Amino acid sequence: MRGKTLRFAFLAAMVALLLTAGCVTINVPGGTTEPTTPTTPTTPTTTPTTPTTTPTTPTIHPTLTPTIKPTVFPLFEPALKGTKWILVAMGEEGDLEPALDIKDVTLNFTDDDSLGGNAGCNSYSGEYESDLSGDLKVSDIISTMMLCMQPGLMDQEHAFLDALDEAEEYDVTGDELRIICDDDMVLVLEEA
Repeated sequence: MRGKTLRFAFLAAMVALLLTAGCVTINVPGGTTEPTTPTTPTTPTTTPTTPTTTPTTPTIHPTLTPTIKPTVFPLFEPALKGTKWILVAMGEEGDLEPALDIKDVTLNFTDDDSLGGNAGCNSYSGEYESDLSGDLKVSDIISTMMLCMQPGLMDQEHAFLDALDEAEEYDVTGDELRIICDDDMVLVLEEA
């Protein structure tokens, strides 16, 4: 939800900036801010002059060049359909715990709005809905019910599946997917 608010605020600021950009007057040295009125052309009269050898100093008028390059932020997140990810870390933002390296926890988004993978011990599947604004809703998660004895593996699996079931938003930056969940939990995954 916070991500949508930030995107909207950024978009509103950019629109306001673009609307006011045409309203700025730039004073150039040697220029005038007064409007000029057209004059009727007259025929110049020429008088003979004697050439002088006094060198003249050329007048340099500065050229205005932008020094700040615009940064383009994507307004839309890439589609999740057909992507595959591996869990790297999870926890509250600022207090992320790395995933156990016993077995990869995977998350695969299919083209038919279903998802699945391996939660570390058990296979799981479910349904998802996502849109390009970053909203994500996961539902109907089911898993096999094997018991694994490796220390911490079952706790990580339960925490992962519970967080995934509470997914609200997603953000893809490069090869990293962040899923923001309802209970302030964040899942950080890298592209498989």
